[in-house]
Amino acid sequence: MNLIFSARLVAIMYLSFSTITGCLTFSLSISSFVQVNNFTFSPGSVSTSAEISPPPKKLISPNHIDIVKELLPNINVSQGDAENLEFEDNFFDLVFCFRSTWYFPDVIKSISEMLRVVKNDGLVMFDIQNINHPIHQKTVMRWERRQKNHPLINIIEKYIKNIIKILIRPIVFHAVEWSFQSYPFIETPTDPNDVFTFLQDKDDIVYKLYGVEWDNPFTLKEIKKIKNLDQFDRLVYKISKYQ
Repeated sequence: MNLIFSARLVAIMYLSFSTITGCLTFSLSISSFVQVNNFTFSPGSVSTSAEISPPPKKLISPNHIDIVKELLPNINVSQGDAENLEFEDNFFDLVFCFRSTWYFPDVIKSISEMLRVVKNDGLVMFDIQNINHPIHQKTVMRWERRQKNHPLINIIEKYIKNIIKILIRPIVFHAVEWSFQSYPFIETPTDPNDVFTFLQDKDDIVYKLYGVEWDNPFTLKEIKKIKNLDQFDRLVYKISKYQ
């Protein structure tokens, strides 16, 4: 049975498509905001959604915004800075931001903005990449190594890896990407201790912490002890704000 709610909801999203498709990526602190005033809710899903297919040849976030406005005219969509939200204090009932914070230069500032625009008795939900997880540590180390290498060395290394991927395809499939253009490192994991320190100083919130495992990305596990964080590659925060 569907239920009709009247609430203000904002989604802070980073919009992008894979570089394999030849599209550009719009990153850093620019985000898109989706505001829904009335939406239909059934267990496990929000029915207000849109599929954008195929992706635009030239990806700039305003293109996405125009598409959403055309497909879903009852939704207010705008582009802005996640670290300086355009909305007034205590404006939204719910703020959520998923798979986006690792593109923000200052995660703590963006979290502060989420808490500012949510109402008392409202809810904020977001996730971070856990910098202490081995997969993200490895990614950062690989990036730092490539920055130190001569560009020719990186090209040769990528070429050899692609050949190996093609040779083992009868056993296991791996996508190859032949462009040797140098891409900026845009994903920045967060130290959960920084988030913990920031939230600990807030006297008007309570929050729960959940972990997502790399090998089991569709299951949330509530974390009772902050010492057990390194096994989770993503951490999900559910923050309740009160007066």
